Amino acid sequence: MRSESQADELTLVRERIDALRSRERDLCSALIAGGEDVRLGQWSRVEVVERRVRIFDHNLLPQVLREDPLFWRDRVLTEVHCDRLGAGLMGADDAALIGMSLWN
Repeated sequence: MRSESQADELTLVRERIDALRSRERDLCSALIAGGEDVRLGQWSRVEVVERRVRIFDHNLLPQVLREDPLFWRDRVLTEVHCDRLGAGLMGADDAALIGMSLWN
């Protein structure tokens, strides 16, 4: 039995993902700032690795080249936007809701 619509479920999932990403950023910041003692847990070990990568910065090109249509192409993107109409963030039963909908 599905009690939520797919639109509601998608909105709930995205809200939970946003909350988890925010928590991940906080934890990563603490682990980067902390020493080895903070990076060793009861079941996990965290390693902080710094690496250098090369990127192409198109902003360093002359403006006339950046605006030249010869170097531009169009791409069609399909997006799904969610607007929350009701109550606030998901509660504890959200995992059960999502789990139920995956099996139905």
